[in-house]
Amino acid sequence: MKENIKIAKELVKVAKQLVIAGNVANKEGIYKYFTGKIDWKGTTGNVSGAIFELNSKGIIWYSGTWFNGTWSNGTWKDGQWHNGTWKNGIWWGGVWIRGTWENGTWKSGEWESGLWKNGNWYRGTVNGETTEVHP
Repeated sequence: MKENIKIAKELVKVAKQLVIAGNVANKEGIYKYFTGKIDWKGTTGNVSGAIFELNSKGIIWYSGTWFNGTWSNGTWKDGQWHNGTWKNGIWWGGVWIRGTWENGTWKSGEWESGLWKNGNWYRGTVNGETTEVHP
């Protein structure tokens, strides 16, 4: 029995390495310092140096850089968003450099530029000033 558990753990490690080797994050789990493409539950995008978790609810983003793509659902905690379309989710912190915000909840962070279409803005920094209204 112990040998089966050991083999199973090794197989999981190999599977995760294969996913990372293909530069596509598309399996549930935690990814550390990942550079490549995310393809998970309607979210696709190119990332660099990213730490995030893929789970049944979506993505939990801890840090890194998002370059382009579409975010469908999840929680953003920190990092840089460079381009793409945000469809839904919760933004807790980080820097929004450019892109299109279609819907979701902005809790805090720094907005540099982009197109805001719809969503809930609670607090953030726009042009160096803290604001609690939509940019």
